[in-house]
Amino acid sequence: MALIEKAMEAGASDIASSSEAEASVEPEDHFVDVWVEPAEAPALRETMSAQGHTPSIDQLVYAPNERVALSDEDQAVLEEALDSFTVVYGFEEVFHNGE
Repeated sequence: MALIEKAMEAGASDIASSSEAEASVEPEDHFVDVWVEPAEAPALRETMSAQGHTPSIDQLVYAPNERVALSDEDQAVLEEALDSFTVVYGFEEVFHNGE
C-alpha cells in the first residue's frame, strides 16, 4: 500500500487531490504500470501465485511494463505482493480518462 501512496504523491497527486476526478473515476478505470527486473519476473510470479493471483495480475509478470486494468481484488493481491517484494523499482497508478 505504501508504494501506491508514494506513486500517488510523486506522479499523480493532482489526480488524487482532485475531488472531481475522484468522483468521476470508477474502480474498473484504474490501471497500473509495474516495472520489474526481467530476471526477477519468475520470483514475482511465484510470490503472486502464492497469494492467489488472477489472470490480469499474471499478465503483469508475462508482459512487464505493459499497462493492465485491475479489478479491486487484483489490485489488493498485487499491493500485498509488492509490499513484500524488493525488485520492483517503479509503480504508477493512472486513470484511463486521462484527467
